[in-house]
Amino acid sequence: MSSFTAGSDRGPEHEQAVFGRGFDNGVVTIVRRLMATGLLSADDPVADGG
Repeated sequence: MSSFTAGSDRGPEHEQAVFGRGFDNGVVTIVRRLMATGLLSADDPVADGG
């Protein structure tokens, strides 16, 4: 799982990530469930204009 931060006047663009292995890892479990079910557009801040 990673996040990307766009550059600003304070510094360049960069990406941060968290890695997990194994089906009993909490991060892996959450990401697998999100990928399987997807996100509702009502929960998407971009779909709400911001």
